[in-house]
Amino acid sequence: MDLNENKEYDKIQKENIIYERGSQKDNFSLKLLKYTCDWILKIINEKIPKSSDIKIYRPNYNIFTHNTNLVDLYIFLDISYKNILCMTPEDKTALNQLLIDIGIKKRVKKKKVEINKNTKDYKYAKKLLLSYNYIDESNMEQNIDINNLIIQLLINEGLKNPNEEILYKNDKDNIIKLLIKKGEKKSFNLQVKNKNNIKEIEKLIQIDEFNMKLKDIILSFYNSGNEFKVFSKKVEKINNYFKYFKNYSLLDNANNGFIKMIEEDCHLTKEKKDKIKHLTNHFNNRDLNVEEIQKYRISLS
Repeated sequence: MDLNENKEYDKIQKENIIYERGSQKDNFSLKLLKYTCDWILKIINEKIPKSSDIKIYRPNYNIFTHNTNLVDLYIFLDISYKNILCMTPEDKTALNQLLIDIGIKKRVKKKKVEINKNTKDYKYAKKLLLSYNYIDESNMEQNIDINNLIIQLLINEGLKNPNEEILYKNDKDNIIKLLIKKGEKKSFNLQVKNKNNIKEIEKLIQIDEFNMKLKDIILSFYNSGNEFKVFSKKVEKINNYFKYFKNYSLLDNANNGFIKMIEEDCHLTKEKKDKIKHLTNHFNNRDLNVEEIQKYRISLS
């Protein structure tokens, strides 16, 4: 195979890898954190005395994995798993605002969204409009401007700026909040249950995994044997795409590839990393919630 054939072959291989990566619904981080949590939760729940009739539930993946970036993940690596299990959307919002205020994260432009038919968002929006009498049974199936009506409802409920004419990602969260408030949707409050259940469990038994940092749990998962092998097969295509552009594998165990990627690609300065170290050390033995985040903010002033 001559030089030109090699280049053409490499081009085809690259296109195939990119195509395969594009076909993935979840990236490596989403899958790894989900598999890791399932694995460690099984271990934790098996340690809880059966007589207690208590269990620990999964973290809120909407805030722990789906609405995170590399800076968030860099911080989460040094957070105790207990705090991750108990983190609510309100806690994450308070943490995010703190990170912006102390110069670790930049304020990002709000993500514009649109509510379309045949989705859960559309069904939830119609249910909310019906509950607040913005539409009624006679016209709810008609072709209504649901996005505009939801904007007006959120403004009237004080959940949206009166000058805004666009729906943003957090507006979808507020739709759910209002449905729960109206009793139209059940809130499972899994993170609140976790907080209460962890307190009860710690009266009965010490479970080391609660206080392990996420970084150490990930390292343990990489050494879990068959569970990690199953996961590795699931992310093989994503990893191949990553290796094409980097000189290492996300599945590397000896020098953990995932943690290496976060630490290298988060593009945090030494000053910002020092601020994060101060923050994570502070919350080593404290709850990472709205109240404690406010206390931390005051301690900095």
